[in-house]
Amino acid sequence: MVLRYNKSSLTADVSDMDRLTTQFLVSRRVRGCTASTVAMYTQIMAVLADLAQGQFDTVDRHDIERYLADALDSGLSSATVRNYLSVWRAFFNWLVEADLCSQNPTRHIRIKDRTTPPDTLTTQEIERVMRVWPRGFIGDRNRLVVLLGYDAMLRRQEIVDLAVRDIDIPGKTLLVRRSKSGRPRTVAYSQRTAMATLHYITRYHPAPYLITSKSGRRLAGGSVWAVLKRAAAKCGLSLHPHQLRHSGATEFIRRGGSIEILRRNLGHASLTTTQVYLHNSIDDQRDWADRCCPLS
Repeated sequence: MVLRYNKSSLTADVSDMDRLTTQFLVSRRVRGCTASTVAMYTQIMAVLADLAQGQFDTVDRHDIERYLADALDSGLSSATVRNYLSVWRAFFNWLVEADLCSQNPTRHIRIKDRTTPPDTLTTQEIERVMRVWPRGFIGDRNRLVVLLGYDAMLRRQEIVDLAVRDIDIPGKTLLVRRSKSGRPRTVAYSQRTAMATLHYITRYHPAPYLITSKSGRRLAGGSVWAVLKRAAAKCGLSLHPHQLRHSGATEFIRRGGSIEILRRNLGHASLTTTQVYLHNSIDDQRDWADRCCPLS
């Protein structure tokens, strides 16, 4: 499929796709995007290069819309398709800012927000997973990983990147220096997580990173997650990387937490992104309506 774009909208030669893609990816890294985010951008830009046959001056809004529609029809998730659109929009915005393009062909393309809430685990299921491990370094570390994912709602990479110096136990906050967006943020967490963190630090003295191997080596996010996935399987549960974060956010809303505070903790730039967690509490909403509405 060849994407075509009105060449009159271009103010410079942008046919050198490899060079421009490399420059764009470097600009994302400079802006603070993590290496894993840049890797994801690289894969998505490769799709655009294939569609445009190596020339950005062939890209047309309507053909992009057809490609995204075909991707959805083929079974690609709406979240993945939105990622494609987000990266391509950022790229064309970058071209416009660099005076290489006069308009962004993705500017008016919209994909309907997800209405199906993410899969979640209950607090009782989270407790079952944490009881799998015995006492000791490995068990204490893994339980802390669960608490950071569920209670502090950190992403997998944010957990393994967390440095001991960035944790304020008395204040029950921690600093995420490099999030998915590249912007630092302060995250608040509960007293239980504060006590678990204090116990882990005072007993095992990890440094400089909080989550390490027994020998003090920093762990990769994938290896940590494999341990959690096996523990969940022992409980008859399925656990994927974002599920702790989704579950924690859902429980936060279910308990009456502020969606604006949740947005800050999660590091979302837009409240619209956070609002997906409101859908998860619809059953609780019905229960409250049965008990509290004027004619109930």
